[in-house]
Amino acid sequence: MASVPITHMTLYKHGVGFFERRASLSGEAVELSFRVGEMNDVLKSLTAIDWGGGQVLGIEYATPESSEERLAGCSIRLGDDRSLRDLLTGLRGRHVRLMLDQEEDSVGTLLGLDEVAERQPMATSLVSLLKVEEDEVQSVGLGRVRGVQILDERGAGDLRFFLRTALAQEETRAVTIRLTPGDHDLSLFYIAPAPTWRVSYRLVADAHAQDGPRALLQGWGIFDNRLDEDLQGISLALVAGMPISFVYDL
Repeated sequence: MASVPITHMTLYKHGVGFFERRASLSGEAVELSFRVGEMNDVLKSLTAIDWGGGQVLGIEYATPESSEERLAGCSIRLGDDRSLRDLLTGLRGRHVRLMLDQEEDSVGTLLGLDEVAERQPMATSLVSLLKVEEDEVQSVGLGRVRGVQILDERGAGDLRFFLRTALAQEETRAVTIRLTPGDHDLSLFYIAPAPTWRVSYRLVADAHAQDGPRALLQGWGIFDNRLDEDLQGISLALVAGMPISFVYDL
């Protein structure tokens, strides 16, 4: 997708910024990425204008989901204190290899995990395995299982998906601007949280000036660039007033 660089920023003293992006481009979509905490302000203020002959068809963004919602279709769920038990329960019906202590590996279809009683030692729980070629059901104590190899691709994929989803922390979300085919002169305007800028004062002394010693007091506006892009050739305004921020959720 084409990129739209920042051309102007107005940064307010109390942590909110007004941003303008503009670019001449071709294509049917433009994607911008924002931090999760910026989405409230961005979505309520985002304005897209095509100054050329094209049109803006719409703006799309991914609806935020909780971890439970993202894991709704995953067959494997692991708890914090019984991950092996939960893994074997979730792999029921899958083709696996159990690596046992002091014995050869056992390969078959996992039937499930039988809990003998609550608060009993791990060794009293039984893992049942259907050995298809031998038409035999084998049961072994859970305490003897030293490892599990998942031979079913879907089961292995569900486990990888659970781990990625459970451990991942969503940091950014994408907003997509849909355009008509062809060339565009696109401008984007929005408000987003921004680092507060600060003032640094410097005194420049010139003791050898022709009309005697002179001093120049300079006030420098300093801000941190938290954007994932370099800022080159932009116009910048620093404002000491307090703007209004949209802090409520959609």
